[in-house]
Amino acid sequence: MNPLLSRLADAGLFALGFYWSIRLIAAAYGFIDLAHAFRTHWFQVAGSALVWTLGGLGLVWILGSHRAGFLWGLAVFAGLHVLSYIVNRHVLDRLKPVRDVPMEIKE
Repeated sequence: MNPLLSRLADAGLFALGFYWSIRLIAAAYGFIDLAHAFRTHWFQVAGSALVWTLGGLGLVWILGSHRAGFLWGLAVFAGLHVLSYIVNRHVLDRLKPVRDVPMEIKE
């Protein structure tokens, strides 16, 4: 295959993997977001997670030796997601001002 086309294909697969990771994480958050209504929406939540997971596994299997770009896209977004969680919880929480004095209510 032409090296330029190979790089373009890898870039496209990376973008697809990045998007797929977003959808997988969104499907996983569906269990948390709909915990209050899980009895009525369990089929949609489980179905979404199952479709994105099995679809990703099927795509990895179909891509064969060309799956590196896709897997890198999955890994990069998952890593960025975890990193943003860590930064938000452990760094930005320490930078918030602490208010010891209750606010005065003006009438």
